[in-house]
Amino acid sequence: IQVISIVILLCTTASLKLQFKRPGFYAMLGAILLCSTPVLVWNSQNDWITFVHLIERTGLVDFNQPETAKSAEAASSSGFEWNPLDIFNYLGQHLGVYSPLFFAGLAWTTVLAWKRFRRSQEETFIGAFGLPIVVFYFGLSVLKMGELNWTAPGFVCLGLLLPKYWEEANLSAALKQRLSIAAFALSGVLTVLAVNPEVIRSTGLTWPYSFDTKKRWSGWATSSEHIAAQVARFEAEIDDKPFLIANRYQTCAAIAFYFPDESGVMRPTPRYPLVHTIEPDDKTARKNQFAFWPAYQRDLQFLGKSALFLTDSLKSESPPRNVREAFRDWEVYSLVDINRRGELLRSWKVFACYDYQGLPEER
Repeated sequence: IQVISIVILLCTTASLKLQFKRPGFYAMLGAILLCSTPVLVWNSQNDWITFVHLIERTGLVDFNQPETAKSAEAASSSGFEWNPLDIFNYLGQHLGVYSPLFFAGLAWTTVLAWKRFRRSQEETFIGAFGLPIVVFYFGLSVLKMGELNWTAPGFVCLGLLLPKYWEEANLSAALKQRLSIAAFALSGVLTVLAVNPEVIRSTGLTWPYSFDTKKRWSGWATSSEHIAAQVARFEAEIDDKPFLIANRYQTCAAIAFYFPDESGVMRPTPRYPLVHTIEPDDKTARKNQFAFWPAYQRDLQFLGKSALFLTDSLKSESPPRNVREAFRDWEVYSLVDINRRGELLRSWKVFACYDYQGLPEER
């Protein structure tokens, strides 16, 4: 996107168009290509996983979708779905993170930067580097809602114009002062609550963790301790070390990081992950970094072993198909609730999977 921004800047600024006839521009492209060569070579040797991942994150394409449609509905599927309401959800999340008044100012600045794009060289320069990022990711949000940090570089850039436009705004000095104080005060309060929501709970007020912006990275150490207790109990029951599987690679990474004691988990060598991802449909699929590490899939050392499958989706009545079919039998082993200050923080459903046999086509 930076290269695109540079090209937009050169094309829209008369005094800079001459750069296309000078060696500096092409030397820059050469330097970018040279620095990108190791990344491109590595990707070419690993199924272009970085590009596949980034394209899939947009919601435009699903490279893991089966080529042969299993039904008329699947056959008519375009590979992505329109979710126009997601853009309002995306806007709402920005309001919460940036604080309503500050984000209103950034949104107003973005509109003015678009309208006044070529009015001055400064506005053209800042707009060329900020507008493409904001417009691109908000446009993609109608297909699949993105992450808030994707637009952050664009808003940081466009934020440089906010003081200029605010000073030029046709408002009274008193109103500007009141709005500025309100914006900073509201932003300060929201920042404190976002960084440490426990401030609310410490007063005795009820604040569900579903409203907590830190929920995604909270409670993992406690979760790992509880899961370790389940592993120890299961190991005693089967008189053998089980291995662990989780429903998402993010779960695998977090549980492995905080897991208090690895002694009860089967791990042929330290190169194997402590918690494995589920079996992919496509044997050559490169869905995440776990695909590059040794795993239980198609590994003779795991045949006949039992495992615990972990999921934070309590609606799941059974493990995924690739897990069910790979084991002789399975059952719901336990439900684990992680509570903090009397509020439910995180829940886990644990399945016991017995006698790993590999997928049917591999037997």
